[in-house]
Amino acid sequence: MAKLFLCFAQSGDESERKAKLLAYWDVLQTRDPRFVCEACEYAAKGNVGDGRFLPTAAELFHAAEAFSARDVQRNRGYVSKLSVELPQNDEPIRQRIIVGFAKLLADLTHNDPI
Repeated sequence: MAKLFLCFAQSGDESERKAKLLAYWDVLQTRDPRFVCEACEYAAKGNVGDGRFLPTAAELFHAAEAFSARDVQRNRGYVSKLSVELPQNDEPIRQRIIVGFAKLLADLTHNDPI
């Protein structure tokens, strides 16, 4: 965020600039840092607000929210791919699995080679 402040001309002394940075931080600290960074990079290129002046904290907040929403939309496809129904084993296979795990547990308990 400090890098963003260097991209735009600012008035005021050092204490006023620190106060402004803290005000931005108060608004943006609840957002995911990667979306705040992305919003700051976007704003540094003049794409937030009118592009001639430092955007307000609210404008940066809304830009970070937009990047967050875009990420959610992008990841929806991955969630649906992971939501595949798990295979159901029939009873004989299920019993073989149970016996196999019981044998594995006994081997591990007795330090027998697997």
